[in-house]
Amino acid sequence: MTKNKEILKTIASKEVTTTLEKNRARIKNRLMLKESRKIALSVLLKLDELGWSQKDLADKMGVSKQQVNKIVKGKENLTLQTMISIQDILRLPILASYFAENIVNEKQQSIEQKSQEVPYQIPFTVTKSYRKKEVVITSRKKRYNIPQVNSSLVNETNLYRA
Repeated sequence: MTKNKEILKTIASKEVTTTLEKNRARIKNRLMLKESRKIALSVLLKLDELGWSQKDLADKMGVSKQQVNKIVKGKENLTLQTMISIQDILRLPILASYFAENIVNEKQQSIEQKSQEVPYQIPFTVTKSYRKKEVVITSRKKRYNIPQVNSSLVNETNLYRA
């Protein structure tokens, strides 16, 4: 095994690489890039809606076309001043978008969880027999036949039909 290690050492490059550091930095910036892409997409959609070009936005913001191009590519780390400028000009909720999206996702998840739960079941059913002129109330254990019940009572109990 030592022979294999020696062969590997002779084959391996002596140069110090920064690949590991680059990968760590990329992973660290992943969330920033994700949000930057979301902002870029919303900016592009708004520009399309308004019929503006990137040059029009650059003129309104007072920056170069290249700066706007970096923004819409989603690879630019936006400053707070740039985000506020975009919000004011395009009327986009950029700064609140992250939390608003998370709140909407949390609400949707809670609604889905509640819909998967078994709904409360009424322990009895009420049926009205027109032939026998009676109301039949059936519970889990017993069945009650009630002759000539007041119609308002029947209507109220129909609300509780399972």
